[in-house]
Amino acid sequence: MSAELYIFTKPKCWIVDNFNLVTSFFEDLNSFKKESDSIYLLIDQNMGEKEMPCVIFRFNQLTCEVMMEINAHPKDIENDLLKLFAEIKKHANLLIRDEDGEISNWCL
Repeated sequence: MSAELYIFTKPKCWIVDNFNLVTSFFEDLNSFKKESDSIYLLIDQNMGEKEMPCVIFRFNQLTCEVMMEINAHPKDIENDLLKLFAEIKKHANLLIRDEDGEISNWCL
């Protein structure tokens, strides 16, 4: 069963406005794979190619929304998420909420 989390920044559109920088943060992760301009994946390198990605990021450029679907979080994926969020927090305030709107401190 997957979990959906929503990523918010202040300023609101920081991720979209700085998408090239954010993309470079993703590219530094060992688990990163770009599916499209709006879908980024984190894949466990120990799993087969046909396995579902551990984490799927969906970027909505028009609304500045970012959704993160978590299907699995082995330690290497958690480490990559910690690294990614640490880089974003150097530039913007970061808040993650679950599907019920509750604040999540997972991997922050």
